[in-house]
Amino acid sequence: MNEREKKDSSKGKSRLGWLQFAWLTKAQLPAKTKSLEITGKGGGGHMMLCSSLRDRIQPYLRDYDRLQSFAVILIYIQIGCALLGSLGALYNGVLLINLAIALFALVAIESSSQSLGRTYAVLLFCAVLLDVSWFILFTHDIWTISSKDYGAFYIFSVKLTLMMQVIGFTVRLSSSFLWIQIYRLGVSYVDTTLTQAADYDLRNSFLSPATPAIVRQPSDSDDILGGSIYDPAYYSSLFEGQDNTTCSHGVLSCFEAVTGLKVNLTKSEMVPVGVVDSMPYLADLLCCRIGALPMLYLGMPLGAPYKGGRLTLLKSTLSSLPTYFLSLFTIPVSVAQRIEKLQRNFLWGGMGDGVKYHLVRWDQVCSPMDCGGLGVKSLTLFNKALLGKWLWRFGVEESHLWRRVIVAKYGMEWGGWRSKHCRGTHGCGLWKSISSGWDGFSGRIEFSVGKGDRIRFWFDKWCDLDDSCAWNISFLRDFNDWEMPEVLSFFNFIQPFLPNRETDDKLVWPLRKSGKFDVRSYYGALQVPLRSRFPWKIIWGVKAPRRISFFIWTAACGKILTCDNLMRRGHVLAAWCCMCKKGWETVDHLLIHCEVVAALWGFVLQRFGIQWVLPAKVMDLLFGWFNGFGKHSSDIWNLVPLCLMWSLWQERNSRVFEDKEKSLLQLQEVFVGLLYDCSRTWGFTTASSLPEFAVSFYVD
Repeated sequence: MNEREKKDSSKGKSRLGWLQFAWLTKAQLPAKTKSLEITGKGGGGHMMLCSSLRDRIQPYLRDYDRLQSFAVILIYIQIGCALLGSLGALYNGVLLINLAIALFALVAIESSSQSLGRTYAVLLFCAVLLDVSWFILFTHDIWTISSKDYGAFYIFSVKLTLMMQVIGFTVRLSSSFLWIQIYRLGVSYVDTTLTQAADYDLRNSFLSPATPAIVRQPSDSDDILGGSIYDPAYYSSLFEGQDNTTCSHGVLSCFEAVTGLKVNLTKSEMVPVGVVDSMPYLADLLCCRIGALPMLYLGMPLGAPYKGGRLTLLKSTLSSLPTYFLSLFTIPVSVAQRIEKLQRNFLWGGMGDGVKYHLVRWDQVCSPMDCGGLGVKSLTLFNKALLGKWLWRFGVEESHLWRRVIVAKYGMEWGGWRSKHCRGTHGCGLWKSISSGWDGFSGRIEFSVGKGDRIRFWFDKWCDLDDSCAWNISFLRDFNDWEMPEVLSFFNFIQPFLPNRETDDKLVWPLRKSGKFDVRSYYGALQVPLRSRFPWKIIWGVKAPRRISFFIWTAACGKILTCDNLMRRGHVLAAWCCMCKKGWETVDHLLIHCEVVAALWGFVLQRFGIQWVLPAKVMDLLFGWFNGFGKHSSDIWNLVPLCLMWSLWQERNSRVFEDKEKSLLQLQEVFVGLLYDCSRTWGFTTASSLPEFAVSFYVD
C-alpha cells in the first residue's frame, strides 16, 4: 500500500469513527451517565469549548438590537476594507464596486426604504459571487508573484488588496447570515400580534422586519402618532374593537424595537372622533389617557371650526402682519382702509368669488367682546398705541443715543418729558408724525414726584401716594375766617402728594399696576366703548365650537339673514316662516317664538324641570339663561341655547335650500346629539352613549 492509499484509509477510518459517534444515542449510554464526554487528544477540550461558545453566542443571536448594531458595524468595516484595498490597487474595480455597495447599504438604512433594501440584498449577493470569481481567477497568481518582475512596493500593494478582499468577503458573508437572523427574530417578535396580511407585509420588509407595512412610510422625527409614519387607514379602524387596539400596541412595540425610540404611553392620548363606545376600556388596553378635540398637536390646533378659524386667522395673522411697520410709521388713511377692506372680505366671505354680505358694522367688529364686538384690532388706533411707546421711551430713556439725536435736532421742552414741536417742512417727518400724538398721550400719564424740579405744579398730573415728608408752605397773607375751610380742603388734598428729595421725578402709567407702559392698555384706552350691554359671557365664555359661538353672536346682534333682513337688503321674497308657515320670519320669531321652536324649547325646559316664560328677544334670553344652575353647575345648561339655536338654523336652511324637512322628534334627536358631542368634547358628562346622556341631563 502506497502513501496515498494509507492516507485515504486513515481518512476513511476517521470518517467512520465520526459516523459511529453520530449514531450513538442517549439510550445507548450507561444509566448513570448524564452527559457524553469525548476523550482523546484534545477532542474533549474542543467539544467543551464549542459548547461554551454556543451557550454564549445563542443569547447574543437572539438580541435583535445587538445584531442590528453589529450588522451596521460590519458595513463600516466593509467600507474601510474597500478603501484600503482600492488605495493598494486602483486598477481593481472589484473593491470599488464593493465600496459602492456598502455606501448604498448606508443609504438604504437611513431611508428605511423597502425597495432600496431589496436592491441592497441583490447587490450583496452579486458581490459575494464577484468575490468568489475573483478569488478563483487571481488569488493564486497574485500570492505567488515574484519580485523579479515587479517591484517590492507593487507586490505589497497587490497583496494588501488581496487581504482586504478576503476580509471584505468574510464581512459580507457574515452580514448575510446576520440579516437572515435579524429577519427571523423580527418575524417571531410579532407573530403573536399581527394578522396574516400584516405578517405578509412584514416578511417583505427591510432592516426593520418587526415593522409591518403600515409603519414603513416616510416620516419626520417629530411624528410618531398621527403623522406620516402611520397610515391613516390603519388608525381609522383602531377603535373598532379589542383586536385592533392590541394590534396597535404591537405596532408601537415593534416601532420601539426597530428605531430605539421609546413611546411614552403614559403621556400619550387616545382621541376619539365622533362617538366611540367603550373608550375607557380601550384606553386601559394601551395604558394611555383619553383626549378630546379641539386640542394642540405639535403646536397646531386640531378640530378648529370653519368660522372660528377665520376669526382666529384674522386676529393672529392678518392683524399682526403690519405690526412691524405700524410700530414706527404712521399708517396713511388710504392704506388702513385698504387693509381693513381685505380683513372684512376675509371674515365674511373668505376672499372667494361671489357676493358675501358683511352682516355687522366694522366698528362694532373692532370693539371689545364685552361691548358686543369680536376684539379685532382697528389699525388706526393700534398704530397710535404702538407709536405711543416711543413717546413713553423719550421720557424714560434719558441717556440713550436715539433720544440724544432727537434732542439735538428738535430740542426739548421744560422738564425733558417731550421734544419741541417739529414745525419745519424739510427733513425726515418720522419723529414729527410720532410726536403729533403727544396731546392724546399726555392725558393718560401721571408723574411720580421725587425732587419736584421737573414737574409743573398747576399743569402736570403729579398725584402719588408717597408720604415720606410734610408740606411747609408760606403764604403771602393770613387767611380770613371764611377762607379756612377751603385752606383745610387744599391741605387735605395735597397731603398725600409729597416731594422726595432723594429720587428724581419719573413717568407713571396709571393703567397698569406696575406703572410701566404697555401697548394693550393704551389701545384699550383709545377705544370708545359702546354703552349697550351685551351677553358676551354665554357666547364666548362657554366652551362651544367657535362656529356656533360666531353664529350666536350674529343672532344676538340681530343680523342673521332671515327674511326681514334680506328684505332690508333689497330682496323681494315671501317673508313667511318656513318652520311654522304662519308668522313673519324675524330673528326673534325664528329662534324663540315659532310654534315648532317653542315646542323644542318646551322639551328642553321640561327635561331640566324648569318652568320659564321665554323672553321677547334673543339677547334677553341669553342674559337670563347664563349660569341658571349656579356658576359651578351650569356647564351643560349654558350650552343648551347655543346648540338649540344652531340646530334650528341648520334645519331652517335645509328646508329653504334643500326642501328637506325634519319632524319635531328628529329635531330633538339632532339637538341632543349636538349637545352630547359638545359635552363629551369638554368633559362635561361621563355618559358613554347618547341614550345614557339623554337620561342623565334630566333634572327632577
